[in-house]
Amino acid sequence: CGPAVILCAPGGHAAPGACDGLDLSHPTTIVLPDGGTTPGFYRLEDGGIGGGWPEPGAPGGPPAEDWLPAAVTECLAGGIPQSDGTCGLNTQADCGVGSAQVPVGQCTRTAACPVGMYPNPGADAVGAAVVHVRAGSPSEGADGSEGRPYATLAEALRHAGDGAWVLVADGDYTETVRLSAGARAHILGACATRVTLRGASAVSTVIALQGAGTSLDLRGVTVTGGAFGADVAEGASLRAEGVTFMQNSDANVRARGTGTRMELASCQVHGLTGSAEPSNGRGVVVSTGAQGDLSEVYIANNRGMGVQSNGAGTRVTIRRSVVRDTRAVPDGGSGVGINVANGAALDLRESLVAANTTNGIRVAGEGDGGRSTATIVTSRVRSTVLNASGVGHGLAVEDGALLRTTGLIVDQNQSAGVVVLNRGTAEMRDGFVRGVPEGNDGGAETGMEVLGGATVELSGVVFEANRGAGVLVAHAGTRAVLDGCVVRNIRPNGRGAGVGVFATLGADLRVTRSSISRNVSGGVVATDQPFPDGGYAVDAATTATLSGSIVRGAASMGAVASQGVVVSNRARVTMTGVQVLDCVGTGVLATAPRVRLGIASSVVRRTRPFGTTPSTFGRGLEINNNARV
Repeated sequence: CGPAVILCAPGGHAAPGACDGLDLSHPTTIVLPDGGTTPGFYRLEDGGIGGGWPEPGAPGGPPAEDWLPAAVTECLAGGIPQSDGTCGLNTQADCGVGSAQVPVGQCTRTAACPVGMYPNPGADAVGAAVVHVRAGSPSEGADGSEGRPYATLAEALRHAGDGAWVLVADGDYTETVRLSAGARAHILGACATRVTLRGASAVSTVIALQGAGTSLDLRGVTVTGGAFGADVAEGASLRAEGVTFMQNSDANVRARGTGTRMELASCQVHGLTGSAEPSNGRGVVVSTGAQGDLSEVYIANNRGMGVQSNGAGTRVTIRRSVVRDTRAVPDGGSGVGINVANGAALDLRESLVAANTTNGIRVAGEGDGGRSTATIVTSRVRSTVLNASGVGHGLAVEDGALLRTTGLIVDQNQSAGVVVLNRGTAEMRDGFVRGVPEGNDGGAETGMEVLGGATVELSGVVFEANRGAGVLVAHAGTRAVLDGCVVRNIRPNGRGAGVGVFATLGADLRVTRSSISRNVSGGVVATDQPFPDGGYAVDAATTATLSGSIVRGAASMGAVASQGVVVSNRARVTMTGVQVLDCVGTGVLATAPRVRLGIASSVVRRTRPFGTTPSTFGRGLEINNNARV
């Protein structure tokens, strides 16, 4: 008497005729005494036994070990995920001088120039006052007509009246455009490659807007040479389209104060380009309750920060845009692509954040109005470079901040892909965190680090080809939940390791319905040893719960074991419905006097030695040093 899958196998000694007509290649459904059901045992194609635990790819089981979220599959060559599940064009195409490509296959309209000297304002200007400006025109007799244009914007605005349309011909205009006390204006240049508004000095503001009701519609110009390209404050609003803001020494665009609104559409915001070092200016700064909306904007080669959202009530929305090549400020500072701090908010969609310094995106801190938050959907954060302190994270969530992502690709950042620390929280769905390319072994590039009381919840996230650890969870009060995730092909870094999921120093780890496979040194490690180096006091036992998952070893690398589950020091681990397969050296290892390991409804099989001598093991379960299992 016993399971047919065993007794009906060759040599199983079933009674004659008992196995006739049985199909043991597919699971049967067994009705339990309480009325529930469970799949019965059956034979797998490789001869193993299935049915007592969920199989990869089966309903209720972990993902297949080579699984990728649908939005990610189309974008691995470098594109940007889109909300409809397709992949936007790679942002390497040449849009010509004065323009740049954004992630929808479009070029910014900063080089869309008319045939004539002046732009056409279209139907919106019908019935309104329209005046013309041309650099170098004589002031005597000027009336703003096309034949007698004003020489400066200041003169045109003074004579045109509220709400007028100012059409600007080719040329350089060195002056300040200043609107306040509810004044409204439209300034349209021929195009940004032909019309330049230049600051009168390096400490000037080129465009200054102040006060509730004050508004400017700005198009087709380049704004450069001041401390601030545009400064929008105290409830004023700016809408800029087809405008290039560049080489302003403090910030290219700044919006500040409750009620202030800034909208950039199809614009460029950058410092020096080409081989020259970027200027000292930040890109876009939104603070103290202002609102910023950026659509199809190319932000590059700034210093310190590409985009800053700072202060309670502040909100920045970015769509189909690029933020890249932000360089560190002098003397070892940061060069963050997007920085969200002190209670501010970010909403980022269908965008690329690439090749920034220190952090691609940083979300940090709490303000009077609550925690800083970031929502990121179908976007990519890649190729963050190291600063002088050796930090080059894709995303950092710190000091109580909250990050939510869906369809995010994080790849080829030079230290960690994602770092969540100091009570930060991250919720990630259907994402992909990939390390640097094979053969480039110069950096750490952990997939995710969860430290200092942080919390992460991961669903359908794939970690691939990271180094050191796919997911590192450390310190008392830190908690990580992986559901339906894949962690695969994790390689050693310069300090060794190469573990799929590593929990240490009192952290709490939960892994359900996940595939942890082909990681060089180990699948799951729970311990109280510091990783990768010391500096933290251990004040609680590490705990881990694994259920409905598969842990598969990697091919042997000489004298390196690829163990499945390792429990050491005083860690406490529970395994239910787990398959530990094809490991090298030891499948499950429990070692140290205070270790507690519970295993139920699980299988450990096909463990191989990692050498040719008996001392290299090949054990399914090893219990030593007074551990309790």
